[in-house]
Amino acid sequence: FESLIGAIYISTDYQTAMAFVLKHLTIYIMQALEGKRGKDYKTLLQEYVQRDGDKHIVYHLLSESGPDHAKTFHMEVEINGVTYEAGSGKSKKIAEQHAAQLTLEKLMADK
Repeated sequence: FESLIGAIYISTDYQTAMAFVLKHLTIYIMQALEGKRGKDYKTLLQEYVQRDGDKHIVYHLLSESGPDHAKTFHMEVEINGVTYEAGSGKSKKIAEQHAAQLTLEKLMADK
């Protein structure tokens, strides 16, 4: 994307490059200004559930599968002893993020 912006700038001018950037990134800029970008799902989930007081969030490894060089991990979220969604990914961190995303989406939909 940066290369594309550079190419537009070099082949046209600053105003054209700026217009292209704003056309394609305005939504992301607005989300960042509103504090909705730049945070991961684990952080967003923690902020969401702890807004009403301290809650204990734990991620449990359910399973891992596949050969050592290409494992898939399955993690679940537990909040104050209640099990919520499970997610998967190529690392424990990615699986935790996926589980947090699914849990956050469920909690927000149930609200």
